Amino acid sequence: MPNFRWLKFNAIDQYLLQAILRLRQNIFIIEQQSIYADIDGYDENCWHLLMQDEQKLAGYLRIRPTNDVLKIERVALEVAWRDQQLGKGLMQRAMQKCQQIDPVGKKAIELAAQTSALSFYQRFGFEPIGEPFDDGGIKHQMMRFSK
Repeated sequence: MPNFRWLKFNAIDQYLLQAILRLRQNIFIIEQQSIYADIDGYDENCWHLLMQDEQKLAGYLRIRPTNDVLKIERVALEVAWRDQQLGKGLMQRAMQKCQQIDPVGKKAIELAAQTSALSFYQRFGFEPIGEPFDDGGIKHQMMRFSK
């Protein structure tokens, strides 16, 4: 069973950063053939959730706080770890972290879901907002957690 841990950017060493970027590149750019700027300059201000099997990175997401929104982004699982309910573990931990970051609940919690994953996020209380949009050649839908 993999373990989960949260890190701020300044606690991520060069080897772990390389593993994170490789995982995101392999899934979002290569596997899904989506051309977009993954290194967007936001990582430094995010909380990073790592799912590791021993030292190998198997899953990941980040939470990017803004003034009024906590954004859950870059939700990714290595192919070998899919269909084992581990995406659920990532999201449960993300929701717990959002509550820790904003215990009063003043900030909205949002994510941009690939439309093929809408039902997955709806299980956690997210509802679509606005119109679907293209992001790197893949249709996405903004979603907001409804408390």
